[in-house]
Amino acid sequence: MLGVSPVSVHDVDEFNTNVQLLARQMGSKLLPYVTTGQYSSKGAVPVEQVGDVDMVEQGARNADTNWTEILHDRPWVFPKHYDAHPILDRRDDLKQAIALKGPYTQAMVAAANLRKDKTILENFFVTRKVGPTGAVDRAFPVALIGAGGNKVGVQEGAAANTGLTVAKLRAALKTMRKRHIDLEREKPIIAVGAEQIDDLLAEPEVISGDYNGLRPLQNGEIVQFLGFTFVPSEYLPGVVDGVRQIPVWVKSGMHLGMWHDIDVHIDVLPTKNHSIGFSIYLDLGATRIEENKVLMIECDEAA
Repeated sequence: MLGVSPVSVHDVDEFNTNVQLLARQMGSKLLPYVTTGQYSSKGAVPVEQVGDVDMVEQGARNADTNWTEILHDRPWVFPKHYDAHPILDRRDDLKQAIALKGPYTQAMVAAANLRKDKTILENFFVTRKVGPTGAVDRAFPVALIGAGGNKVGVQEGAAANTGLTVAKLRAALKTMRKRHIDLEREKPIIAVGAEQIDDLLAEPEVISGDYNGLRPLQNGEIVQFLGFTFVPSEYLPGVVDGVRQIPVWVKSGMHLGMWHDIDVHIDVLPTKNHSIGFSIYLDLGATRIEENKVLMIECDEAA
């Protein structure tokens, strides 16, 4: 007697639908705080950038036109390809696994959302691609903000290394304002880990109502302070010599490009005793859009 496949077309359709629905409900932590685009080519240009234009007073009557050269720039984003392939034993309950709140549905969505967050975090400070065809490398300006770079140093406002402090947040805000970032139109965002939250909980300006009538703490978490939106993540770039690099940005300064968003499949695996194989694919990439809109704060995690 021929065996009947444990996976029907309806199962595949139900699983795909549930994954897409749950993805919209759960969402990536960082996705709301970056610009996004959908692409199909090998590489993409999220925005054609032009420099500032300064109007000047006209000269004498009938004078020659004063033509102005405008700087042009093209930031590029390129995809990387990710997948995962968990297996469900044929004796387990497929219907339960692929339900809207089923464990495999939730695992697939969580994996996709985490990959989106990691892709964004991994690209704040790496060399990006610019130019007419994306062949020009442009490194992150790692000089200190006082020297024209984008880094708030680990000793900012102190005589020794420190973690995340109010002084460092103020230095980042001041730098963005001086570089003409409209912080009324775009609120600054900062991604922080548990160490950085703990640093700020030792700052009187954060925890005391004498300094801050708005009381930024909500259930022990810092959500808003000094105009910053805090996004917690334990997947920040790695620690070098005890110092972690924390990204500060505004939404228009960072971009996530999607080529294929959460493509899922179910297959029977004859070589695995006819267990059921789940596959998920994701093609995406991220890049800085404008250097002035992304800053780095160095935080000593041993301080």
